[in-house]
Amino acid sequence: MIRLTGTLEGLDEALRYTAAMVRLNQTKMRDAVQYILQELRDYARRHAPFRDRTGNLRSSIDYEMDPAPAASGSLLAGTEYAIWVELREGYWVLTGAIDFYRPKLDQLFAGLIRIEQPDLDAEAARVRAYYRELRGM
Repeated sequence: MIRLTGTLEGLDEALRYTAAMVRLNQTKMRDAVQYILQELRDYARRHAPFRDRTGNLRSSIDYEMDPAPAASGSLLAGTEYAIWVELREGYWVLTGAIDFYRPKLDQLFAGLIRIEQPDLDAEAARVRAYYRELRGM
């Protein structure tokens, strides 16, 4: 006969260590997401294939982190005409950076990081409707 007995001695300490490890991992994943967004931003600013006469579009490419402790954020372009440049054939503002880094991220973070890309046509329709509403059309 094999007999097992258990005790709760030390359980509180083990739970405290576990909670500390969870917080540390949340912080590290948040740092990783922020680093990735910085890399995407920098790549897009350097390599986006459009001529930016005023510098507004290129300098508006940035990222935004969601409030802590969430390990998520968004890559964005802050000009109202970025979507139209993105939709032109042979051009991109943000998607080229994502396309460049996606295979590397999939390899390094298999299943841990998800990249969500909006439907550009739907986004353009939303922007078009917004500006029509502003003009009262």
